[in-house]
Amino acid sequence: VIPHLEHPDVRRVLIRAPVKSGKREMVEYIAMRDNVTPKVRVHAFASAFHRIADEPQRAELLEHNITVFSITNDDTVEEFKRWYALQKATGCQIVVHLDECDFGSGHRQKMRSVWEIIRGDPATTVVMYSATPEEVLFSEEAIEEATPEAGIVNTIFREGIVLEYTPPAGYCGPRR
Repeated sequence: VIPHLEHPDVRRVLIRAPVKSGKREMVEYIAMRDNVTPKVRVHAFASAFHRIADEPQRAELLEHNITVFSITNDDTVEEFKRWYALQKATGCQIVVHLDECDFGSGHRQKMRSVWEIIRGDPATTVVMYSATPEEVLFSEEAIEEATPEAGIVNTIFREGIVLEYTPPAGYCGPRR
């Protein structure tokens, strides 16, 4: 993921990863690499999926150079907008990590308001995480690219990349 964050033409990174495979740790690692002075990149973690049981995870993210937003109502959308404007004023690159990127993104849902803010900003990179990213893959953000000589069709982002995370052999997943 890191080389893609540092590439000026990559503005979207979609990570397909199984349930309970360490997506939160990926976010923490990426953000902690940018815990330097002066700031070059700032990180936000946003999700429309808000469960009380996930409160310890949100608290842990806050300890890892990440601002956390549960986009569940108009107030949290406004809170994100204020944070975003403040970060834009600093001139830093903004990285928004969208957890469960397939949840809450419908045209009448709150995450849509956040997406409209970050979507066209060249200073913002969006890293999307999901075990089920089909909604994103079949949206206008992705296109199919054919490789005629190989007869292969790849789904790619117009301004990014799709990565498939395969957990290590000891992966237990939700069974554990």
